[in-house]
Amino acid sequence: MLFNSLSFLLIFAPIVYTLYWTRRTLDGKKLVLAGSSYVFYGVWSWKFAALMLATTSVDYFTAQRIEGAPTERGRRAWLAISVCSPSSSTSTSSSRA
Repeated sequence: MLFNSLSFLLIFAPIVYTLYWTRRTLDGKKLVLAGSSYVFYGVWSWKFAALMLATTSVDYFTAQRIEGAPTERGRRAWLAISVCSPSSSTSTSSSRA
């Protein structure tokens, strides 16, 4: 599915739009957007959905640790772990020119 496809315009976008605006809480709206992102990329390629899930998981875990770190040094260390983790890479395959 592509952004400029009829299936996106006539099926996916209206469903996401309706689900988003029927949620009353900000957390509910965030869940709709996150879930629809996984579905959108999963329809295109399960590898991209798996990459998004891995990246989201690492970032969520490290964000919790950053928030709980008592010192600036600890927060910076957790940030470095998040940025340098293998799942933070956005490339799923190497490309050659």
